[in-house]
Amino acid sequence: MARCYWRGITSTGRILEVGLWEQPPTVSAAQYPSCVSSGYTRQFGYPPPLSTSGIGYSIWCLFNDEEVIQIEAYGCEQGPSYDCVNGDCLEATVYDTPGIYQTLQECQGDCGGGNCPENYCPPGKTCIDSSKWSQIESLSEAVRGKVCGG
Repeated sequence: MARCYWRGITSTGRILEVGLWEQPPTVSAAQYPSCVSSGYTRQFGYPPPLSTSGIGYSIWCLFNDEEVIQIEAYGCEQGPSYDCVNGDCLEATVYDTPGIYQTLQECQGDCGGGNCPENYCPPGKTCIDSSKWSQIESLSEAVRGKVCGG
């Protein structure tokens, strides 16, 4: 998952910004010392050890009758996208492919990370055999040399 800025909106209308993180924040039992010492029973954000792995504020104390009614992500960083090419997950920039997988893990889940049985094609995907792929690569290089003057 890409890192995003996260915020929670509470039942009292407060907007609780928690910074830039890979995972959404959670509501949990109060652990943060200032929440506990002030009599709050719950907190919103990233309890330790997560609170040291992001950027920005990490914990908000919740009033005892306050609920987080919505959690929003915004300003997400765009990481590389991936495609499954002949059983391997490659960044979309390698062959200028569409990048249908937003994470390497998602691609490997469908593609198999290079450990696929021979002639394996993920469900719902279109695959070509290695000889056709080699032919496409060589023709692509030949055309590129003619069109681009290289």
